[in-house]
Amino acid sequence: MTHSPVMRWAGVGKSPVLFVLACTGLYLLLNAHVHLNQVDVEARPCPAMLQPCSPNYHIALVKTHKCASDLLATILLRLADEQDLDVLLPPSTSSNLGFPAGLAAGRPFLPPEKASGRVDVMALHTMYEHSQWSQLLEQDAALVGLVRDPLAQLQSYFSYYGLDRSIETAFNVSRRASLDFFLENHQRLLGDHFGAWTNSQVNRRFLENTMLTDFGYRRHPELSPSDYIDQLVHNFTLLIPAEHFDLGLVLLGRQ
Repeated sequence: MTHSPVMRWAGVGKSPVLFVLACTGLYLLLNAHVHLNQVDVEARPCPAMLQPCSPNYHIALVKTHKCASDLLATILLRLADEQDLDVLLPPSTSSNLGFPAGLAAGRPFLPPEKASGRVDVMALHTMYEHSQWSQLLEQDAALVGLVRDPLAQLQSYFSYYGLDRSIETAFNVSRRASLDFFLENHQRLLGDHFGAWTNSQVNRRFLENTMLTDFGYRRHPELSPSDYIDQLVHNFTLLIPAEHFDLGLVLLGRQ
């Protein structure tokens, strides 16, 4: 494969209240799992020390906004470059594989070199959709995602997209108080005049529930957030709370 596109690259529910409830459930569940795994790491010898094993370089990452996913994506892309792996890439230096639309049919990608048409690594921005991803990945591919404390994630998202500045300008509210102002007035702010105070980079769908949006929940309105989270836990190899990023890397290395 051509390395330069990889290396050039490597160098957002129904309301904010639903966002907090649904994503808090996902975060707390996965955070508890990581703590259990931490006990396991300390108590059990590494399987690699007991018997020979070969690494699995087939991996796909759901890049969740403002959850340290850029850091993990960069690690995976550099690994792909070093191991000469096939990476799903757009035909330009964009970091977008189809966001927010997802991997829509007919969207151009650089063709994989393997005759199977499947890739070894996916690590750029796109909406997760199990059926679409399964057609592009090897059958033994590990699915990995990151989550973050919902309030910390929303604060980071708010600042990154300049929403604190937008609220300060539009409503004469200090930046320090802008998030509280948004949560207290979200129904009005996300109403018909949404575009009047926010900037063009922000889509209200992502502001309402960013982490579950990245994980593809909006494609499955027939499911409750809790049922969809159950599916994610079942389908994913590893879901890493950003607050335990270093431990997540250790667990990922043992998959």
